Amino acid sequence: MARGISRIPHLPALAGALMVAGAASAESLLLVGDSTGDKFWAFSAVTGALVSDNYIPDDGQMAQPRQCVRLPSGTWYIGEPGVGLGCSASDGVIEHSSPGVFVRRVQDQSTGICDVNAICLRDGKVWIGRGDSVVNAAGGLSGIYSMNLDGTGLAVVSQPSTMGCLRGMAPVPGGFVVSDYSTSASGPANRLLRISTDGQSVTVFHQPEAGGMTFPQQVSPLPNGGVVVAAFSGNPGLYFFNADGTPAEPSYYRTQGPTWTVISPRGCYPLENGKVLYAGGTVVGVVDPVMQEEFIIVNAVSPTGTAIANFSAISRIDIADCPADFNDDNSVDGNDLGFLLAAWGTPGGSADLNGDGSVDGNDLGRLLADWGPCPG
Repeated sequence: MARGISRIPHLPALAGALMVAGAASAESLLLVGDSTGDKFWAFSAVTGALVSDNYIPDDGQMAQPRQCVRLPSGTWYIGEPGVGLGCSASDGVIEHSSPGVFVRRVQDQSTGICDVNAICLRDGKVWIGRGDSVVNAAGGLSGIYSMNLDGTGLAVVSQPSTMGCLRGMAPVPGGFVVSDYSTSASGPANRLLRISTDGQSVTVFHQPEAGGMTFPQQVSPLPNGGVVVAAFSGNPGLYFFNADGTPAEPSYYRTQGPTWTVISPRGCYPLENGKVLYAGGTVVGVVDPVMQEEFIIVNAVSPTGTAIANFSAISRIDIADCPADFNDDNSVDGNDLGFLLAAWGTPGGSADLNGDGSVDGNDLGRLLADWGPCPG
């Protein structure tokens, strides 16, 4: 198998190796949750190149952040499964006014939202995928929930009685394709379900044969209407499906990582160049399923081999046309200047406007150049 390798061997070399991917323009990023640092890394949505290792920094509240969404208002919602299975005080959905600035817990165990493995925007609502079948005091179960953009109106969309554990959720025409992993020996396991947006229709999208996809994690939509799935164990790697649930061609890529052995991916998302970004363990890489090639973007280990990141799911985020407007009030002004100065000298993050790995005079110059009302 042909392979191309581009890897960053350990984190101390990371600051000088950041690959700028237009972080200061109106495009998109792929954010990868890191449960070791309780933060999000940022990668180019076009090439997968690393943009920042601290785009959403640890706010002291996040616990194993999984996915995030950015609302049209500029508010951020972050979904997190918290520590351990079942419900805990760290589970739920939290709100940031800007990356790293905690506002409140929007949903938690008191509202039945625990073990959040997926979160996305669709049809003017926020959709939440809860991934554990343990019933809590509020009666929460594994399934799909929705709420208004302001966090009100939480509603159960679907709690299939046969679902074991929702691990990923991809919006597709008419509904969602979700990964369902069951730990029950007597029940169906490792399958993909298709659930309508009203929750009234639940069908099997794909049931793998023996030796096929095992422990499916994130599910992401493909441009052709199909999905790509990160499978964690058994034959770990990326699985590709057509819109009708049949295996695509090619149907599988075994992620091998920097040692050419095996990497168990938890996250996957298609890039705009036709390849796929994947994340798992200490590795974020890019797979070309057609050419059967793999490129390592990050291997987050110390010089002594200690893991210093644990990557999970991937979220696509649209960047504003006015990146220096940190508080999203449609103007670059003194409030934004204060935010940048408070972040001065830090390694990256949303205040690193030119994506060079440091908040410094270059970023201040960019902010001053954008001073005043945002365009449009």
